[in-house]
Amino acid sequence: MLSREKVNAQIAVTEAKIRKLEDELVTERRILGHLRLLFIFGKLPTELMVEIFMLAISSTPEWPRVLKHILSLSQVCALWREIVVGSPKIWAQSVVEVCLDYKQRSVSSKDYLETIFHRSAPHSISVSFICGNRDAPTVHPKINTDAIARAISNSAPRWKSLTVGGNYPGWATVDVPLSNLQTLKITAGSLTPTLPLCPNLCRLTIADIGVNGSSTVDLTPIPLANLTHIDLESFDLASLLSILRQCEKVVTASLATKLYTWSQVDVDMLHDGPVTVLSSLTHLKLKFSRGEPHWKLIGPFFAPLALPALRTLRLSFNRSAGIPWPVEAFPTFQMRAPQLSDLCLSGTWITSAQLIGVLRLAPALTALSLICCPECVNDALFIALTEGPTSAPQLVPQLRFLYLRDVRSEFGNDKLEAAIRSRGWSEECQALNRNRLQKVRILDCFSKTRITVLEAKLTDLIWQGFKLVFV
Repeated sequence: MLSREKVNAQIAVTEAKIRKLEDELVTERRILGHLRLLFIFGKLPTELMVEIFMLAISSTPEWPRVLKHILSLSQVCALWREIVVGSPKIWAQSVVEVCLDYKQRSVSSKDYLETIFHRSAPHSISVSFICGNRDAPTVHPKINTDAIARAISNSAPRWKSLTVGGNYPGWATVDVPLSNLQTLKITAGSLTPTLPLCPNLCRLTIADIGVNGSSTVDLTPIPLANLTHIDLESFDLASLLSILRQCEKVVTASLATKLYTWSQVDVDMLHDGPVTVLSSLTHLKLKFSRGEPHWKLIGPFFAPLALPALRTLRLSFNRSAGIPWPVEAFPTFQMRAPQLSDLCLSGTWITSAQLIGVLRLAPALTALSLICCPECVNDALFIALTEGPTSAPQLVPQLRFLYLRDVRSEFGNDKLEAAIRSRGWSEECQALNRNRLQKVRILDCFSKTRITVLEAKLTDLIWQGFKLVFV
């Protein structure tokens, strides 16, 4: 008779063999499942398989990974390789990176690029020129940049999106018209670029160009009247306004100033000309980066604009520069933008009285965000936002969202609570069918003790669906 120890040892060995066999069984079943899947794929129409392959690789936005997935698909079997190599739609996925900076990532060879461009023809493609160092890219000594530029220029008429980061060597040699280009993005270069002819361009981004700013960029090849989206940085205010007034079809615009010179000529340019109506502009973001004497241009910037469809306005100021609020020009601008529903002010020294004046001219406002605004968030503001028990017109009656971040908490909890309750939550307001203030989000303003007290006071509203968020 075997001892207890030997029996236990045999049981352990047998259990280990069973676990090993179970693992092998799982592996074999997985392989069998793959074989069955391949068998099903082999009977599908080629067009459907191409769509399946495109769905499989489209989840990875970075081109090197997309290319890896494409090559992996082509190595499964002869049928899949034939489909992948012969399907231009697959090779036209994502962005083709042209990288010459070997310290940034692996460089792109001439043969590699020619293969990608050849296999993606005749479909439209997106191209990105990458240079890691904005001043002097570390180009591999064996790379002939002019040869690469000539190799890819044949595909230029098919480009639908083009991104140029840094000072791409040989960029100037790609001088053919980009007739199919819809999106152009040029960023982070120390030299002023020469833009190609883009007759059908819709989206334009120029940021952080040149030591003297982007205002020296010649935009003549760009059809400004056709642009629907613009994102411009490092321009002076006069140039920004001049460009914006020419964008008749623009829907969204993000404009930022940076390191520009100021002169009386700029003021004259801002005042010159009649009111410009941009009937399609719905989203406008402006960033003013300089203080005295540049703030004198801010008022004249708003004066000639009429934006009847504007719904979202983001204004960001350099708080340390002490830029005053454009008291005279902004009310006139608001009268020409009656549909404004989302207003965000950041870094401005606007007072509570001036802000209340702005809100009086914004009856359609549903969202208000105040970030780093030290002079406007106080008792006077919340008293003005507190609606009375009458049916008289109220301040921003449709307000649903209030966001406060890094503002001086020079107001009492009772004033904030009263303003919240008066906006659709009291019985009197419900009888008048007023809109509810649905959410208040406060960041970097309150102590933990104050947060606890305010949450306790508003518990009944929170149970009814009011959202009070502290971060």
